[in-house]
Amino acid sequence: MPLSVDQWVPEEHLARFLWDIVESFDLSVFYDSYATEEAPPYDPQMMLAYPAVRLVHWHLFFS
Repeated sequence: MPLSVDQWVPEEHLARFLWDIVESFDLSVFYDSYATEEAPPYDPQMMLAYPAVRLVHWHLFFS
């Protein structure tokens, strides 16, 4: 059985903070529009969270 990501990411990691922010967004407009799609789309939360984490990591690395 695969391990959970929760076991790999420490409680105080920046990714958890950014995920909490993304989870607070109201993305119902995106989810409602998916009812008309044929193939299941990417999750809007993931599409927002990934660039946010990459941007913060880039800023921390190059600052």
